[in-house]
Amino acid sequence: MPNIPSKSAEIFSVSDVMSADLMIREIVQSSRSEGLNRAFAKAARVCRITERRVKAFWYGELADWKASEDRQIAAGYAAFIENHLRQLDAQQALLTARLNALKDRK
Repeated sequence: MPNIPSKSAEIFSVSDVMSADLMIREIVQSSRSEGLNRAFAKAARVCRITERRVKAFWYGELADWKASEDRQIAAGYAAFIENHLRQLDAQQALLTARLNALKDRK
C-alpha cells in the first residue's frame, strides 16, 4: 500500500503517492488504443528505460527496482502529466472560444 503523507506534509515525492509500476501502467494505458507494443515503446521513451523493463513492470514481473530507475520513472511520469495538462489547457481554450462564439451569435 502506498505511503500517503498527512495533510500537514507540504512536499512529498510522486513515488510517495504512486509506485513506479503504477506510473508505468498509467502511461501504457494512455496509449493502449494504439496497440500494446506501441504503448510499451512510448512508456520506455518517456521514462528512459528499456521496453523490456516496461513490459516487466506491466506484467508484474519485477519485485524490486533501483532507486535511480524509480527517479527516472517518476521524472518521466511528471513529464507525461505535464504534457497531458498542456493538452487539456489547449482543449479548454478551444471549447471556451467556441462557447463564446456561440454566445456572441445571439
